[in-house]
Amino acid sequence: MRKTTLLTCGAAAIAALVLSGCQSGGESGSGNSGNGAGSSAEIGSLSMLADVVSKKSTEKQSAHMQMSIEGGEEAINAQGDIQFGNDVAMEMTMAVPEMAEVTMRLVDNVFYIKTGEELEPGKPWLKIDANGSDPMSKVFASLVDQMKSQGDPSQTLKQLQDAGEITSKKSEQLDGQDTTHYTVTVDVQKALAKADPELKKMLDGAATAGLKDYPMDIWLNKDNLPVRIVTTVSATNPQTQKTEQAKVTVNYTDWGKKIEVAAPAPNEIAEFPS
Repeated sequence: MRKTTLLTCGAAAIAALVLSGCQSGGESGSGNSGNGAGSSAEIGSLSMLADVVSKKSTEKQSAHMQMSIEGGEEAINAQGDIQFGNDVAMEMTMAVPEMAEVTMRLVDNVFYIKTGEELEPGKPWLKIDANGSDPMSKVFASLVDQMKSQGDPSQTLKQLQDAGEITSKKSEQLDGQDTTHYTVTVDVQKALAKADPELKKMLDGAATAGLKDYPMDIWLNKDNLPVRIVTTVSATNPQTQKTEQAKVTVNYTDWGKKIEVAAPAPNEIAEFPS
């Protein structure tokens, strides 16, 4: 039971890390330089793209997300709602290989995780308080901080604006709507300079494998809001020592929707196994 619980928390942590943009290091800030109101026709640099998306996503502050994390022969799929900013909140369900569906909520800096197994009779939820002192709480506290400052997808672009450049731009239909598809090439060494410890491990592996850059694709709708972001990185699997591709796809819909996430009832929450 404890092993299953720890695996579940690990999967939840991975999903939260991806949602936080997998970036820290460096200042996120507003970064606006007067280009935030630009149209897609005027966007010619990653810095301008980051400013435009930042202006629009800051106005909306919430979205529905569908996400897949593919690596090797396995994939984690998730979907749910997230509210960005200092009052970050989230409810998401995840399909994890060889595990039952996992539900994760974030309310008032507290993560609640539900697996297919009841940790205690009648208590399907596990509580991880980001203010706690145990190792697991400290991990999730770091994730909460990252989601507050980096969860908005525009912050991912801002973190990479000095490490990447737009290599192509074209109009495309995506899920029935007009979009502008930007292809960005990210320089691994420049990205390493601002990477947080977890991302640095992955990028170090990519650099060791000889990867000099990696692609990121961003689709914006007519309102300059993200519809899809795809990132693909080759890295060394520490278990197999083989070079594998890790592909993260995040689809965004319902920008600006009202997000209401409630904590489970106290009598449904189990104690974390010691």
